[in-house]
Amino acid sequence: MASERGKRSVMTEQRVEAAYEFIKNYIQEHGYAPSYKEIGTVVNGHSQAYLCVTRLAARGKLKVTRGVSRGIVLA
Repeated sequence: MASERGKRSVMTEQRVEAAYEFIKNYIQEHGYAPSYKEIGTVVNGHSQAYLCVTRLAARGKLKVTRGVSRGIVLA
């Protein structure tokens, strides 16, 4: 079971990094942040997008303004 947990952790980290790269590139290309739905296309769903953004914000890579449409900015 411990190895299964480790695999999930690595997969989650890969998703978090994929989300960060997507967000960074999207902002550079469009000038504004992607929606959670758009991020979800990269990380397999809206809830995974929220999880990834929350983790990135906790790490200081992003700043998120709650209640604001596309309220994600690079830190």
